[in-house]
Amino acid sequence: MKERLSPNFESQYPNLFDCGYKVTSEKDKKYNCVGWAAKRDEDWWWEPLNEPGCFWPKEVPFNHSFENYIKVFEVLGYSKCDNPLLEDGYEKVALFIDFFGWFTHVSHQLEDGKWTSKLGPDEDIKHNGTEALEEKGALTAYGKVETLMKRKRQIWENENQKPK
Repeated sequence: MKERLSPNFESQYPNLFDCGYKVTSEKDKKYNCVGWAAKRDEDWWWEPLNEPGCFWPKEVPFNHSFENYIKVFEVLGYSKCDNPLLEDGYEKVALFIDFFGWFTHVSHQLEDGKWTSKLGPDEDIKHNGTEALEEKGALTAYGKVETLMKRKRQIWENENQKPK
């Protein structure tokens, strides 16, 4: 497996190289960042909902509003918190928002305090902080972290899902 993303891909995330990261999986179109952060990497958590392999929690209305992505993680037991620092016994997610107020991405904090992200249909990465995927000047990447949430740390259902 390669250690880094392509230079073209890296250029879309201007903080990534400076913050430090490594690729932790091959490309996989089966799941996205929401499924990855929810620890359910067998589904694409998005639309079209009537397609095989796509999933959305029944408790949450579907549209692309940022608030509904907060609700998704509330359904999973998360509540809002105010910092990205590692807290013993807790796991965190960071929800990103773009200039227009739309959800763009979610990262999940690992047990060592680093973060993991699924980059759309591409690779999973392990990165040193949420700022690695945030905007920098005119390069918007995923925008910025708008909401942090935490819950009591869960055990991965399948060791193969656990990021390396």
